[in-house]
Amino acid sequence: MMHMSWNQFRANNRKDGYSSSELRSLNLTWLKKIGECVSSPVIEDGILYIANMFGVVYAIDIINSDIIWRTELKIPIVSTPIIHNKMLYLATFDTWIKGTRFKDANYIIALDIDEGKVKWSSKIEGDIFSSLAILNDEIIVGSLDNNIYAIDLEGNIKWIVKTEGPIWSSPSILNDRIIIGSDDNHIYKIKSGSIESKIRLSDKIRSCTPCITDSSILIGTFDGSMYCLDHDYNIKWKKNAEKSILASPSYANGYCIFASADNKIYCFDEDGDELWQFKASDQFWASPAITDNAVIVSSLDTNSYMLDVRNGMILWKFPSMDMIDSSPSISEDMLFIASRDGILYAFASNRIEYIK
Repeated sequence: MMHMSWNQFRANNRKDGYSSSELRSLNLTWLKKIGECVSSPVIEDGILYIANMFGVVYAIDIINSDIIWRTELKIPIVSTPIIHNKMLYLATFDTWIKGTRFKDANYIIALDIDEGKVKWSSKIEGDIFSSLAILNDEIIVGSLDNNIYAIDLEGNIKWIVKTEGPIWSSPSILNDRIIIGSDDNHIYKIKSGSIESKIRLSDKIRSCTPCITDSSILIGTFDGSMYCLDHDYNIKWKKNAEKSILASPSYANGYCIFASADNKIYCFDEDGDELWQFKASDQFWASPAITDNAVIVSSLDTNSYMLDVRNGMILWKFPSMDMIDSSPSISEDMLFIASRDGILYAFASNRIEYIK
């Protein structure tokens, strides 16, 4: 049986969070205790891979929930791994757990996806919150040491680009260029290890990852600004939320979705006209997934929501037992969500019903 891939953070190199699956109301299919997660699941060929905050990496069959392998790396992981050519690449955040250092260094780590064995590790000085992208067989990642790194598939550092602030944002790819934000308030465009252009925005880009569309780049800033840029970094429109944009935007079929720490989901059309808002009872740090019919997003209020993409009405809602800042992943008619309660939840799609 063929399964749709969600092989990296936000599903693809454009980081748009889009799946062509048409999810309807969802039923809980299985759950698995795996430990607290900030990292999001990635999926390929019916196998889900996820790392918990303590550096334990799992490979899980998405149909029957069997654990295929489990590897303990013994160093925190909070960024989302990427699958490429039968390898799983991960990045570490040594000081994530307050007051504790595990290895006094950080690493990009390559695991064989069949058995979970470490093939190589490459040392990086700074903690890594940024999730990985791959461009021309080079692993691209940002670090809190202010640098953006390219590492080949053997673990060798090919180039480093220095910015003036920590990199919490993850890289997106646009026409062989790397698009990434920094705490120095700039969004960068990088080609082959050189800065091609950059634009200064109103505040730092803290963990929000650029979302690439056919004509635009969507990005949010720490002061709550929501930008739509063209591919040459001209500002097409700018909107304001009441608090920080920490989650990454999503896009599909003309719908531009932003999630904010003001507890709201905002939906705009491509011209910047607001179509709807949805308000939860706590902040959104997790990034939304989007399908042709729905927006799926999790909140610090412990709930996951599926909203009608046309009007923001709740189609489905599910409570976990703790806050959720891991982002949802989709494969075929299944949805996967990891929570700070230590549980990975798997749901399967069913018929649509509005919650009254």
